[in-house]
Amino acid sequence: MQGRVGAVDQAMARADFDSNVGRVSAGAEWFDGRLAGMAEVAGGLVLIGGRVRPTRAVDQGYALVRVKGVEGVGVRLNNHEIGRTDASGELVVTRLQAYNANRLSLADHQVPLDVYIPSTEQMVATYQRGGVVLDFKTQKVRAYRGKVTIASAEDTRWLSYGEIRVERDGEKWSSPIGWNGEFELVGLPEGRLPATVIYPKGRCATSLDVPSHEGKVIDLGTVRCVHDDAN
Repeated sequence: MQGRVGAVDQAMARADFDSNVGRVSAGAEWFDGRLAGMAEVAGGLVLIGGRVRPTRAVDQGYALVRVKGVEGVGVRLNNHEIGRTDASGELVVTRLQAYNANRLSLADHQVPLDVYIPSTEQMVATYQRGGVVLDFKTQKVRAYRGKVTIASAEDTRWLSYGEIRVERDGEKWSSPIGWNGEFELVGLPEGRLPATVIYPKGRCATSLDVPSHEGKVIDLGTVRCVHDDAN
């Protein structure tokens, strides 16, 4: 904004706004008793990911970053934040250097606690004014809590201290067991999973029925473990 008072009064003002879908400029000028205004919009349209998307002007390469269903995650180009994912978990990033390696990464501290992203960085190269789709794989992280009882010929009681172990298709999960039999396992697949409980007097076998419920923490209830007298 600027102004001048003299033989002819003059004043000017201008504002610019940058967004993920372009640049908007607006201004006004007062000169010798007359007011004039101006407006300018600069941006582009790209066809990527199955539909046309508004974006900033494209003069190099561009990429559609997808973090499925995760809104508000910052996307960085060569360590500089460009924008954040929308409600669908998507953001079109322009200004990629064509024919060169560009580092696209996510601000992992902005990822919700119940979402796990195995890799938050990818390198990509594009053609001049060419585009690519980058999918960042996501996994829902749920905590499963429960309590373990130990059943023997004499009685059934809470199992105090030890460890519960689960294994399926080469993947392993484990959790310590607390004073009253409490345990917590994170990231289990759905279905019935065989489990082994290790405790000071031996071990026992049981199974966990993991439901497909939504939620960050799911209660598995009480798990009954049968003491293996052979151990």
